[in-house]
Amino acid sequence: MKIYLDYVFFINFIFDFILLFTTKVLLKRNVKIKRIILGSFIGTFSIFILFISMPSFIFFLSKMFFGLIMVIITFKFKDIKYTLNNFFYLMILSIILRGFLYFLNIEAGYEHVGLIFYKTGKTLDIFILLLLSILFFIIFTKKIKKYKNKISCYKTVKIFLNNKTYLLNGYIDTGNNLVDPYFNKPILIINKNIDIFSKRFIF
Repeated sequence: MKIYLDYVFFINFIFDFILLFTTKVLLKRNVKIKRIILGSFIGTFSIFILFISMPSFIFFLSKMFFGLIMVIITFKFKDIKYTLNNFFYLMILSIILRGFLYFLNIEAGYEHVGLIFYKTGKTLDIFILLLLSILFFIIFTKKIKKYKNKISCYKTVKIFLNNKTYLLNGYIDTGNNLVDPYFNKPILIINKNIDIFSKRFIF
């Protein structure tokens, strides 16, 4: 079996770049592309440990070590919390990418009759996998950013009124200046099933 190291090196470099760039976008890290390229380049050398005979646990630790080095080179070391947060996101994204590629491999390389699955030997071209991975992370990043922006506006709100306490889920709306046009009272929008009365506000 022939293994072309330059080919494997290039593919691994692209995948590392995708992971580091996605980490930068999700965590809003202000780093230049050249640092991501350098981190990806260093991380790519981890493929050479595949040719070294070692126990599975040592191999796992080696991968973690290279991941940590990639993070430090790309995002620099500011403090433990900052670095571990970067490392955590890189590892999570790596797991997601592996799962996505495994899913594509299963879909392309297996067929089934009822509950019986068998391998057909088909595989997707690596460049198709690369393009699909990039597309996947573009969509994934947009969805996560949208979710984070939306979920950050939800807060638990306690309303103390008429000797009662109402525990509600509130949504922060800095542009909400609703007032009653007749009595000039502030308007608070709540679920119609919640019965609250006040002389100061209109619910």
